[in-house]
Amino acid sequence: MNEPHIMLLPYLGAAGIGFVWGWWCSMRFSLAKKKIRNGLAITVSTLVIIGLSRLHSDWLSGLIFLACMCWTAFLYYLWLQYLRKQTS
Repeated sequence: MNEPHIMLLPYLGAAGIGFVWGWWCSMRFSLAKKKIRNGLAITVSTLVIIGLSRLHSDWLSGLIFLACMCWTAFLYYLWLQYLRKQTS
């Protein structure tokens, strides 16, 4: 097996999990009634995922996870603003 392709898998996995986690967290936070409690739970969970990513791979996978999560959360925010503008 070609070694460079195997080394790329943790980064692709971190990106995929970051995309899904960002969308899910944004959805949960936007629908929440108790925003402080949900924000704290999401922050702690995100830090745990970054720590596990760092533990199993390296710091770059945690950074990739965080970047993909932020990007997806931003896209979700834009999409929600678009939907709100369409309904009003």
